[in-house]
Amino acid sequence: MPLKVAHVVQYDRVTTRYLLRDGCGNIWWGSSARTISSICAADPTCLPKLAPLDPEAFYPWAKPGTKEYKGALDDPNVFIKKQDFLMHRCFDQGKAPEYFKNLMVREVEVCELLAKNPHPNVCKYLGVVLDTADLITGIAYKRYDSDLFTAVEEKAFDYARIPHVVAAVDAGMKHLHSLALVHGDLRPENIFLRGEDEVVVGDFDACYCVGEPLEHKIGARDWWPAKYGRERYAEVEIDYLTVAKLPSWFKVWSVEHERRGKAAAANGRAY
Repeated sequence: MPLKVAHVVQYDRVTTRYLLRDGCGNIWWGSSARTISSICAADPTCLPKLAPLDPEAFYPWAKPGTKEYKGALDDPNVFIKKQDFLMHRCFDQGKAPEYFKNLMVREVEVCELLAKNPHPNVCKYLGVVLDTADLITGIAYKRYDSDLFTAVEEKAFDYARIPHVVAAVDAGMKHLHSLALVHGDLRPENIFLRGEDEVVVGDFDACYCVGEPLEHKIGARDWWPAKYGRERYAEVEIDYLTVAKLPSWFKVWSVEHERRGKAAAANGRAY
């Protein structure tokens, strides 16, 4: 059966890691000093295989009734989220492949609920990507123009939109809470923008039901509310305290852009 490059990640400055999959669902991983684009363009049969992996150890089975994405995987309006276990220390240590499977199960369960209860400020779920054995290898979402962090960092964001963005994020959080869900990992990288008006929250693999123990993935330390420990139960206040941090985050970036602009001007460069 034909061999394909299923996933590629930049592991560090000099190392690229990739997954190879054949038509029967068998997978191998490999490592190279080649660039991501070079690996994607290469003949997969010429790429070295370091070791086979058990697909069932890393990918969950699709439950009956799970929405399947049947569109083109390269549709420019669709983003396919895949678990980056090749980047994770658990993978390097040969430990806990079920960690990645559990994250995907959690996210799909949340997405299935959101598909039945859509909201304009919550990322649109399109279904799961299945391999030939009905294992879930990816989650399809509507593609947005940018995440908030990238838009602000690259000066592609109009600061006059701050009230609209904060209000939209707050509305998205309230919708999740109305479904007894806590996002748990709200930060600029998980807020997505499209056009002038569309603002959604996404990335649901750290989402928990209200009152559920935080046993798996939780939010980034820089955004996790200081009053909550890392071993607690899911509470909606976690999300509200994170939303409240957004205005000060915008202010920090405004000051940083001003600093960079002055430094560039002092060196005769544009910023």
